[in-house]
Amino acid sequence: MVADSFGGSTIFRNTATAGNGSFTTNGAAVQFATGGSIFFFNTSTAGNGTFTTEGGDNFFASGGMINFSDASTAGNGTFTNTAATNFGQNAVINFLSGSTAGAGVFTNEGGAASGEAGGVISFQDSASASTASFANQGAADGAAGGFIEFLESAPAANASFTNAGGAGDDSGARVEFYNSTTAGSGTFTNNGGVGSTQAGGNLKFFQTSSAGTSAITNNGGAISGQGGGFTQFSGSATAANSTITTNGGMAANSGGGFAQFFSTTTASNANLIANGGSNGGLGGGILFHGDSTGGTARVQVFGNGYLDISPHNAPGVAVGSIEGSGNVFLGANRLTVGSNNSSTTFSGTIQNGGLSGGTGGALTKIGTGTLSLTNANTYSGGTLINAGTLQALADGALGSGNVSLTASGVTLTLQGAGTNNYIADGASLSIVSGTIVNLDFSGNPDAISSLIVNGIAQPAGLSGSASSGAPNQLPEFMGMGEVLVIPKPGTWPLISVGVALLAVSRRKRNGST
Repeated sequence: MVADSFGGSTIFRNTATAGNGSFTTNGAAVQFATGGSIFFFNTSTAGNGTFTTEGGDNFFASGGMINFSDASTAGNGTFTNTAATNFGQNAVINFLSGSTAGAGVFTNEGGAASGEAGGVISFQDSASASTASFANQGAADGAAGGFIEFLESAPAANASFTNAGGAGDDSGARVEFYNSTTAGSGTFTNNGGVGSTQAGGNLKFFQTSSAGTSAITNNGGAISGQGGGFTQFSGSATAANSTITTNGGMAANSGGGFAQFFSTTTASNANLIANGGSNGGLGGGILFHGDSTGGTARVQVFGNGYLDISPHNAPGVAVGSIEGSGNVFLGANRLTVGSNNSSTTFSGTIQNGGLSGGTGGALTKIGTGTLSLTNANTYSGGTLINAGTLQALADGALGSGNVSLTASGVTLTLQGAGTNNYIADGASLSIVSGTIVNLDFSGNPDAISSLIVNGIAQPAGLSGSASSGAPNQLPEFMGMGEVLVIPKPGTWPLISVGVALLAVSRRKRNGST
């Protein structure tokens, strides 16, 4: 066993290997003193060695340090960075230039008392995490958890990372990407806090960094009041082609995991999944803030899991697709769906409100795919169908606002509801030549306040396709269903006219006069 004394160092050069040795780099115990260090240069390797790097043990006393540079590698070594004590500085492992973490196993301890520092691992230049595994431990309340950073163009490659939660605010372990670094094909797990805290383990992307094709899981809290793990994108970072799963809390009032997009970041082509909580836990969340964009991301929300665009700047956010049984919160913003041209079914609820509140949320359908809404929705800012097909398959599916088909070839299908109340009674339906409105229902007509074709208001009463027998027949309408125009301002005489027209139509169909 090699134990470095105060300020001592061990150096590996050329093709040297640490073999099966056991090494300890002691942190300094004297104020402002330097701890022990180990250096790997050239193509040297840590082999199967066991390495303990200790934090400093006095105010401003340096922790131990291990440096890998050139083409050196951590091999299959096992490494532990212990936490500092008595306000000492971090134990640190640095990977520089073209070095690699190999298949090493690394543990960063978190601080055990308020003010204490956890272990740190830093990847710089083009150094790679390779296929190594990393466990970042959380910290006590007021202390720092284990920390890993990627700088310049360093990739996480195929490594795996686990960030534990902490016992106080900001005490969770974390991994951070800066500059043009990438998470590569890494696997990241961010766990909930320890005890009744909000300090989950976390993963953060800054500047122009990328999540690559990584798999990221943000777990919810396990006990009441416990916060979930989370992932944040800031600056101009991108989620790229990653898969980000946010799981709900696992106990009553426990927080769900969440993913947040800030500034001018983008979800790009990511797969974003928010799962519901269990045992009364809150759902996992996906939130867009500032001027972030949704790109062509596939968004899936289940149970009480949710997508929330209410914190975003106006006018809103576009995403590739939405699906699942969860919640979508719009606030006062517009959600545009369909940029990935997928066909999906959404059985949850699209509504106003959310983290930042607000009313008047709206929905726009774009892209060549079909979006099927199979549940009542309560958003109030209206629905635009600019491309593709929107299927309303439940009463109230289109919220309480006006509905507009804006271009030739777009399709709206109304089908399968209990009372045929797809479009709100006080809302208008606007269409243009070449659009298709499939009224694939029977029984009562869908009552609306106005019907507008190419900017021209249609008469009050029943409208439908040629096969429906409606008095006002339009080439844009298909199927046997009808819409009943009962105009605003909704005076009783106008309503009476609408009711009378409906009665006459029914008598004619029944063969009576």
